[in-house]
Amino acid sequence: MLGHRLEGQRQRGDEEGETFTKMLGKPILPTFLSVADDPTLSTFPGHIAERPLRLDDEGQAARRVDLIKNACWRPS
Repeated sequence: MLGHRLEGQRQRGDEEGETFTKMLGKPILPTFLSVADDPTLSTFPGHIAERPLRLDDEGQAARRVDLIKNACWRPS
């Protein structure tokens, strides 16, 4: 739901998929929410990861990335 929107890459049309392109550092969610991508997690409350990632698609060490912190989009 958020992935392609946060990437800022165009999808089908010129405007589609660029939802947050001009929102860097601005609130896009309620201030009590944060969103992170962490491929290294082996468990999440109530779930077990099939296999946590150690390397990303480019062979770099997998790491947690805060995508939205305190409601603001902060790409790494």
